Amino acid sequence: MNKTGVAQALECSTRQVEKYASEGRLGEVGYVRGKRGRQADYQPQEVERLKAALEQERAEVIGHAPQTALTTPRPAQAIAIVEQLIAGLDRQHADAERIIAALESLKATNGHTPPAVPLADKLTLSLAEAALLSGLARGHLREAITAKKLKARIIGRGFRVKRSDLDSYVAKL
Repeated sequence: MNKTGVAQALECSTRQVEKYASEGRLGEVGYVRGKRGRQADYQPQEVERLKAALEQERAEVIGHAPQTALTTPRPAQAIAIVEQLIAGLDRQHADAERIIAALESLKATNGHTPPAVPLADKLTLSLAEAALLSGLARGHLREAITAKKLKARIIGRGFRVKRSDLDSYVAKL
């Protein structure tokens, strides 16, 4: 099994495969003659053993059991499962109506949770939020910030713009 095949099996990069090999986690590595010289040849059973060990390590770090068929489904899968379950429920039942309403809101958000504070009520905005609220492109806002036409502060790795400063900048346009 070549390095690319191992990377696909382990769902990681080829650089990570090289790291596992240098740590000795892939067992004895054989070499075969390839187009561009020697190429590493990994044993499939060693790759499967490492894959199981990595899944166990990830489960320990996350703090729950390894993934099985009974794991928590993704939002799209959860929506499909709930739709199947409520298909047989009586729509007149109050609990069924609440479940259906929750399902519709989950569909509307596509599995993403809405922000804790509505965008219109925020005092400071990230560049993406300011672009969304003002209708201007992020690149345009970034240029305005660098040209000192729009006041902003760098917090962490991104800009934060006061809502009042954004409103005054948009009014000047």
